[in-house]
Amino acid sequence: MSATVQLPLRALSECSQCQKSVTVKLCTDCMEAAYCSVECQRKDWTRHKSGCKRTEYIDVSTFYPFLALLAALAHSHPMKPLHAAATRRILNDPNPGVPAQVFPDNTAAKLIILGPEIPEIPLQERSSSESWWPSAHTPFVRSKLFRRLTFQGYGLSIATSICLAILAQIYTSVPTEGGRKVRLRYHGTPIADFGVAWGAADVKCQDTFAFFEEENGVFWKGDDPNDHYWIWFKTVKGEEVILDVSMYQFNMCLMVQMQPYNESCPLLELAPAFWRDRVINRNTPSLHTERQRLSVLRNADLHTVVTLGRNTLRPQDAQAIWNFMSQISSAPMPEIERQMAVIWTVSNCIQMKGMLEAQAWKRYPPTPPLALDLDPDERGGDDEPAEEWTKFLKKWKKLKKRGGTAESIADAFKRWQQKVAT
Repeated sequence: MSATVQLPLRALSECSQCQKSVTVKLCTDCMEAAYCSVECQRKDWTRHKSGCKRTEYIDVSTFYPFLALLAALAHSHPMKPLHAAATRRILNDPNPGVPAQVFPDNTAAKLIILGPEIPEIPLQERSSSESWWPSAHTPFVRSKLFRRLTFQGYGLSIATSICLAILAQIYTSVPTEGGRKVRLRYHGTPIADFGVAWGAADVKCQDTFAFFEEENGVFWKGDDPNDHYWIWFKTVKGEEVILDVSMYQFNMCLMVQMQPYNESCPLLELAPAFWRDRVINRNTPSLHTERQRLSVLRNADLHTVVTLGRNTLRPQDAQAIWNFMSQISSAPMPEIERQMAVIWTVSNCIQMKGMLEAQAWKRYPPTPPLALDLDPDERGGDDEPAEEWTKFLKKWKKLKKRGGTAESIADAFKRWQQKVAT
């Protein structure tokens, strides 16, 4: 029997029995059907009982660190090319506190001037090598810049591959009598849809990069916050939350500690993740300005990609993925990004399948352990940085609820960085 994509309810707008567009309530045992009355629920029981009580739910608020893990692993994949700035000596002083430089087109960014290639330095030693960046204030500043360069680019490919892994491993299954299945929810309400969004992120110019190769006179800009991608989830009640795993390169260094999500890769300790949840949605201006979104869960063309139960993809499957990305990409995608999207889809499916088979999600903490990757001059006080940020955030949320501030979460984070640096 072939695998099929099993779609959840789209909204609480229609009775599963009589199909009337009236107020309905979810079946409390499975949350995969909704009824306008007890009578309709009884009438539908003969059909519904075979699948009821067989669904387990993973809350995305506890699960998103695993998705952040997939993104971090993607950036360290051996087939992903190194960023050019990680292969050449840095000649200038792009240390923390150095202002952005204004360019002739009236844009601004922190400029990194690149010298000759440095192949003599082993890759695993490059982030700590003075030969790579001699003027770095500290070894930590040097290694953090290397990490920010590592996370440059590939935002659409990574977001798409993560969503495809969710579609393939959570919403695609072979129907079996008495078999159990896993679905996503958010705070007790089933996820009705998810996908990729494109738009802009609120980022200051000093947190973006531009690059100049001195040898050949080539100039280019790094990741553009006005050309940004993230993952969105929508519940059956219409509530939305987002996961952005592409803000670290913009120096928004909110992290998730990877224990216990990293059973397959214990050496990975932290992964970038900005989780915009219910509390932040209610109390802060949005960090993101959405211009377009596409559903992955309800895209019929992508259903054919994930229903074969393979660890490889056919040429027509790869083409379907590329067609999807071309609908939301702001520009033609480089061939390497297209190819990496396919490679990451396969590897993410393998990782997620292993996690589900081991039921690792049942061991995830109800509140993900957060962390901050700060420069040394941003650290201060007796507490650990993550503890200080948690205290600051709690006070800030209370102030927001009282209407005492209109700043965004990004501005609050920057203000906190300045506060602990003094």
